[in-house]
Amino acid sequence: MSADNGVYILETPKGNDAEFRVKMLFAIDNYLYNKETGNLSQNPKVQIVNARKMWAGCTVFDDYDEALKEAYSQVKEWDDFLEYGVCLISIDAEF
Repeated sequence: MSADNGVYILETPKGNDAEFRVKMLFAIDNYLYNKETGNLSQNPKVQIVNARKMWAGCTVFDDYDEALKEAYSQVKEWDDFLEYGVCLISIDAEF
């Protein structure tokens, strides 16, 4: 698993639109981890189970620009090295 850190914007579908959640995270590869196989997975069903845990309790944004503002706000609050900056992760499964 990765120990890399960043502020990650999660994009998931919501009906015909999208919604966004923002969180400072470490070990971002964990959203890909399939517990059953012990491998990383490109299956959105596996990814969304992990993402629901990782982004639990986050504010939900309907607008990407608002999510991006929140992401940069979190970057400003972080006073240590931020390896990956702000990144977008899209999962094709509803949160």
